[in-house]
Amino acid sequence: MTELAGRYESAEKIVLVMDNLSTHSCEILKEHMGEELARKLSNRFEIHYTPKHASWLNQAEIAIGMYSRQCLGDGRVGNI
Repeated sequence: MTELAGRYESAEKIVLVMDNLSTHSCEILKEHMGEELARKLSNRFEIHYTPKHASWLNQAEIAIGMYSRQCLGDGRVGNI
């Protein structure tokens, strides 16, 4: 997170999308970096967690595969 914050110094908010792994929490960040730095970093980030069941990523991968088969499969489009 410190690397991302450094890379995007001019950004007011950095949006992260993460899974619900137990290590992806503010409490772990506090343990790892100390309370002051964790608070400073957490104010810069807006965190969105993926659903615990039926992740949106699975749905996106299924849709991409379906479109790929339909459009690129039987020679409708010669190549990508």
